[in-house]
Amino acid sequence: MTPEEFAKHLKARAEELRRAYADRWPRMMRAEAVEHFREGFRRGGFIDKSLDKWDVTRRQSVPFNGAPGKYSPLNSRTGSLMHSIDGRLEPGGVTIFSDEPHAAIHNEGGRIPVTKRMRRFFWAMHYENKQKYGAKNPEAQFWARMALKRGDTIRIPRRKFLGPSAALVERISKAIRRDVERILKGK
Repeated sequence: MTPEEFAKHLKARAEELRRAYADRWPRMMRAEAVEHFREGFRRGGFIDKSLDKWDVTRRQSVPFNGAPGKYSPLNSRTGSLMHSIDGRLEPGGVTIFSDEPHAAIHNEGGRIPVTKRMRRFFWAMHYENKQKYGAKNPEAQFWARMALKRGDTIRIPRRKFLGPSAALVERISKAIRRDVERILKGK
């Protein structure tokens, strides 16, 4: 290969690397990251080298009847929180986010105010369960305790599902490294 041919080859590879950096790699990063964080929902915790399991919810510790008792923390019939994870493409990168209103409180933990509307809901659930299963039913008792709860806040424990993950960075790095090698070989 002559020096002119080599320079032409490098120039072509440099242009392909620029296109990959601006377009292909961010799309690949978004797909990898969204799948990585959704996998955390399926496994019940934040994945980073090892699985950081989420704390058991009150709903799981009280023998709830029907569907609510069988879902793991942060999961529901609709899966809205898990499916809200998405990414915004940027040149050379991606920003992963969830646009669900309750995502931040679950990811970071904190306290939420108990409103009159919430207390009405708790009472309605108590009466519904009391009629179906009787007053001694653990689920009916749970809703009564929620309605009679002292204080004006509910503590939501931190159940991290989005954030920096070394396992994800390693996965993305390997994929980009393979693509760079492929581009430099001219394939």
